[in-house]
Amino acid sequence: RVSVDAAVRQALEASAQAAGVNLQPARPHDRSAEAIAARRARVDEIVRQIAAMPVLDKRPVQEIIDDINAL
Repeated sequence: RVSVDAAVRQALEASAQAAGVNLQPARPHDRSAEAIAARRARVDEIVRQIAAMPVLDKRPVQEIIDDINAL
């Protein structure tokens, strides 16, 4: 059994890893324009993939949140 938080975290980590996002502890980032553009492109791709996922629960957002918080 996995908590909702753990399940969401695992799913996000798997998506990030599949998209090539480094999940290792932070180290100084390359601040060059090219590196920033590459990071932005990776994040934009993750956002595009998440936005393309189907919405399976047609309830209002607040109702879903209330149900999750009740767990």
